[in-house]
Amino acid sequence: MIPRRWLFRAFASATILLLAAVAQAGAQSSELLRGPLSLERSLELAVSNNPTFRSVENDAIIADWDVRSAYGALFPSASATGGMSWQGTGEPPVGGGLTLGDLGISEQPSYYFSSYGLGLNYRLDGQVLFTPGRAKRSREATTADIRTAGATLVLGVTR
Repeated sequence: MIPRRWLFRAFASATILLLAAVAQAGAQSSELLRGPLSLERSLELAVSNNPTFRSVENDAIIADWDVRSAYGALFPSASATGGMSWQGTGEPPVGGGLTLGDLGISEQPSYYFSSYGLGLNYRLDGQVLFTPGRAKRSREATTADIRTAGATLVLGVTR
């Protein structure tokens, strides 16, 4: 059972946090209502708070990563693997099978197995070669979309 003083402390803490959040929200709204806004301040608020513009602006990050990914596809990929296993005396190998004891050999050693592998893969074709240029053009189009959304926002605020 939870002691009452803990419940009281949790309730008091939650109440204080709620009151602080309400006070902060009231301070922000009073900042907006402090008299006439200048055009510059209105534009600043519109750019920072307009969800449509912010979503278009966030597309620039994706476009930058698409360009990086396209150039990364031009490099070869490498892999390294390794493994080790042990088979005890008289144990059947993994997957079943016969042991040396089944064949009549009395002294059976333990076995240690290891495997190693290195791989290098390089793929070069038309799609890989043309992807960086396509990604850069897509990034330019995204930048143009951001400028258009910004101009539309400015037009809407100045009207």
